[in-house]
Amino acid sequence: MTTRRLVAYPFLAATYPVLGLAAANGGDLVSAGDLVRPLAISLGAAVLAWLLSRAVTRDIDARGFLTFIGVGVFSAHGYAINILARWVPSGVAALPVAILPVLAAGVLAWRGRVSFGPLTRYLNLVIAIMVAWSGASLLWRLRPRERAIAFEDLPLQTIANAAPSGKALPHLFVIVLDKYTGHRSLKANFGFDNTPFERTLEGLGFVVPRAARANYMHTFLALAAMLNWEYLDNVARRIGSENPDWGIADPLIEDNRTWRTLHRLGYRFVFMPTAYPATGHNRYADLQLPDPGRLTHEFEAVWLRGTMLLPVLERACAVFSCSGGVPPYVPESATSLDWKFAAIPGLVHSERPVFVLAHLTVPHEPYVYDADCGHRRPYWPNADDGPDAETGKAAYVAQVRCVNRKVEELVKAILGRSTRPAIILLQADHGHGRLGRDLPPLSGASAARVEERIDIFAAYLLPGAPRGLVHDSIGPVNTMRSVMRYYYGLDLPPLEDASYWSSAGRPYEFTRVR
Repeated sequence: MTTRRLVAYPFLAATYPVLGLAAANGGDLVSAGDLVRPLAISLGAAVLAWLLSRAVTRDIDARGFLTFIGVGVFSAHGYAINILARWVPSGVAALPVAILPVLAAGVLAWRGRVSFGPLTRYLNLVIAIMVAWSGASLLWRLRPRERAIAFEDLPLQTIANAAPSGKALPHLFVIVLDKYTGHRSLKANFGFDNTPFERTLEGLGFVVPRAARANYMHTFLALAAMLNWEYLDNVARRIGSENPDWGIADPLIEDNRTWRTLHRLGYRFVFMPTAYPATGHNRYADLQLPDPGRLTHEFEAVWLRGTMLLPVLERACAVFSCSGGVPPYVPESATSLDWKFAAIPGLVHSERPVFVLAHLTVPHEPYVYDADCGHRRPYWPNADDGPDAETGKAAYVAQVRCVNRKVEELVKAILGRSTRPAIILLQADHGHGRLGRDLPPLSGASAARVEERIDIFAAYLLPGAPRGLVHDSIGPVNTMRSVMRYYYGLDLPPLEDASYWSSAGRPYEFTRVR
């Protein structure tokens, strides 16, 4: 007589990779809602494997083992391919990695010479403990946390060069181009001369600083400082320089001084959300384009890259031409970015002046454009050095070329359609640096790489302003102070331009590097 027992571990094993990844990144990349679809897909894959296992064996413990192997292959296929890619081309390794473990497990289960009962009891306990630990860790990281306190508003004084009725108030476009390296570093490190594009912008009336510098080396810190016109020393002192939680600073981006000041002047606030958590939504915006719910969140994209589902979707989309383009293992597709570039100029058609905040996640990786703005298979180099170095450089330069073309079209469209003066701030958050995804401590980066990270692209259209309003080595904080002082009458004297380094693990441990 066969003893009936609970075989829970294959289904617990399906949830563990999702919970484990979320627990490792909770508070930085993850909200509770981000887990719903990955968990549903993983459990669905486990149920399908369980049903199919019946065709091999009726023994419930053997079916559990076979399902467990299937779940492991589904959840870890992408990671295995990335490891083997050092020695074997991914196209060659993909099929054996998917088939061989399941085939071996199927033979063991089918022959019936192994008793899987003890394994069921053991793995039920061990994996339950692992899931419970990951779940508890995730709940701890998702608990209500200390948040940075919003900067206080400054007294609103006279509005320079604008009628009290607001009819002459200019539109303000703040367009952040992520990881767009400055002129000097592009030429020295990538062999690319950006002079023609810069001269085109100057011909359209822009001021193009040739030595603009980043204030901070991480996007969320750069945006928080820029939009509040202040350095973040007090924020770091309050929360502690050893605090690793990136999400603490997010409210400074969402509820920033710029939108609050312009709201008091009657501006319409239009926000363009991204898959990046710090700019994933803005509850204070009058309009969010597109709806944040339409974007694939970064957590889901990272999870998907590790699974077997991604190559399956890619092949299906190659046959059936998915409407969304390549499956969403990248934070934002080229199709989505095309839409944003095209939509921004249309926002000038407003009875009220508009403040548009658009964080565009290019030319940052993944590389989704070729030099002519054709959509390419998304490419995210495994590393910025080694075998991928030259290919990565070429892909970055191609994406810069495309971004230049799209920005030029965008600017000309704004100027051609707007019936109001338009301030347009084209602003990189930080440069490239070729330092990988997670910035090392300062001691782990060479002086040349640090310099490249500091060196940023910037170009400003400042209608009616004196040329000396911004200087050649200005940073985003002082740029915003200059704009808010000249156009909106705020008492914001220039600060000393400064650049601060901090690592991914200790983002608030600032070291001044320039």
